[in-house]
Amino acid sequence: MNYLLQGGWVMFAILLASIIALAVFFERLFYLHSVIKNANTIKQEIDKFRGLKISDAISICNHHPGTASNIIKAGLQSSRSREEMERSMEDVAKYELPKLNRYLPILATIINVSTLLGLLGTVLGMITSTSVLATQGLLWKIYIYIKSITYVFTYQLFFKSWYKTTRPYN
Repeated sequence: MNYLLQGGWVMFAILLASIIALAVFFERLFYLHSVIKNANTIKQEIDKFRGLKISDAISICNHHPGTASNIIKAGLQSSRSREEMERSMEDVAKYELPKLNRYLPILATIINVSTLLGLLGTVLGMITSTSVLATQGLLWKIYIYIKSITYVFTYQLFFKSWYKTTRPYN
């Protein structure tokens, strides 16, 4: 808790983002688990009664509502030809897919924002530490600190650009 308070408002923002990300993660985990469970139940029911009429298979899908049953039911209801069955199942799958991807853009946004918040906290911490050193009359340490960071970034940039130009093409 002490680290959280020392980190300031950025740490609380990262904590809030983490809580929201965990909530989205567990909601998606439970939802996808129920979708898989529903699909397995329907598969077992249909496998149990292999010689079913189409109307019986549709009634099994009606008794177990969910993503998989909606897709299977669409294929069973359009019993004209194989291509028509596939097309109707694809149409229903296009409708059901957004339900499976629900809240994932929120999770992606939280991931990106949390990374930037961590970087912001690092920069704010560096500013605070250099201002403390400046008030104590230790400006020469700040100069050495900034020079070393400059050298590290310069060499890293040089290595990265050199690596990109000398890397063999795959």
